[in-house]
Amino acid sequence: MKNILITFTNAIDPTTGGVERVYHNLVPYFREHGYNVFATYQRKTDYDKNSVYTKAIFMEYSIDNVGYFDKLDKVMMEMAVDIVICPFPSYQLFNYCSRLIDKKVFFHVHNVPSKLMYPSSAKLPNILKESFVDRCLKRIRFDLRYLASFRRIELNKMKIVLLSDFFRDDLKSFYDFNPKCICALPNPFCIDEEYQLDYQKKEKMILYVGRINTRQKRFQSLLNIWKRLQNELLDYRLEIVGGGPEKELYENLAHEMRLKRITFHDFQNPTEYYKKAVCSCMTSNYEGFSMVLIEAMQYGCVPFVFNSFASLPDIIDDKVNGYVITPFDEGEYVQKIKEFILLSKKNKEIISVKAMEKSREFDVRRVGQRWIELIDNY
Repeated sequence: MKNILITFTNAIDPTTGGVERVYHNLVPYFREHGYNVFATYQRKTDYDKNSVYTKAIFMEYSIDNVGYFDKLDKVMMEMAVDIVICPFPSYQLFNYCSRLIDKKVFFHVHNVPSKLMYPSSAKLPNILKESFVDRCLKRIRFDLRYLASFRRIELNKMKIVLLSDFFRDDLKSFYDFNPKCICALPNPFCIDEEYQLDYQKKEKMILYVGRINTRQKRFQSLLNIWKRLQNELLDYRLEIVGGGPEKELYENLAHEMRLKRITFHDFQNPTEYYKKAVCSCMTSNYEGFSMVLIEAMQYGCVPFVFNSFASLPDIIDDKVNGYVITPFDEGEYVQKIKEFILLSKKNKEIISVKAMEKSREFDVRRVGQRWIELIDNY
């Protein structure tokens, strides 16, 4: 049998986030190679009825409700599932999936492992972060939620799939898995083979695509950077494509900061924005393997990003196909954007072409084939 189940804890709509886009890209490749791919999910959108999945099953129960796992058992049986991909760090799902000894089980970690499974308590005052108290609380929380599951994963020779080999040390910092349980695969992308870069069509646009929040995306930094650029790059504008609970807060803040030539758009397909923008900005505190970087690069939209996550060297070569900035140095960020903008059109185009070339390393056909090899060799 070749029946895969992917367990989502929210929507499956690819416009709602990077994890959802990963499987939207990967699932058609699986299906072309003889697999049925099912999804369980907990938030409905218009995408569901025409999704890429063989079948998507809405889970009306909360994951804290025993009814959720009763229904999951039923789905497993009815769909004759023999391969499970668990893409979210729910300790309840880890507990459940780590017991599926008759199936091939993959725990797909879509971000920095410690940020997902060994985080500081959100209720802990900042002054105590990284203190002895913080370290003790993190260990207690991990032991209560994940330790038994991790031991079963190792005992049952299941797989932890990281986004980059650079995350191995981070995972090892709180649990030392047998190396045979760990592998690394980058996110897959559907490269637009028909796109031809015409640099004349690039507009004087700087772009941000993604969730708008403070904790991970550090969105305040983007506004600070634009505050310093807006009076120097008078012909340029900043376009924001994204959303989240903090969007309205930041729209109001942009108004209070008297930011000019800045427009907020809701979540939508960002392709046309990538095609028009000369560069895209990321200011995140941390990332796993950023979808928006590769998506931008395939359209010659040059990425600028803080060097704040381990997988970045897999994606960007500084000043070759993008720009890497010292973590959270907003002054350096401003200078590097100005440095790029002041290049001749020819030299900007060279960097854009290099970005496009780099993006092809992550084509879904390459990554999908590695997934199939991983499943076959389980």
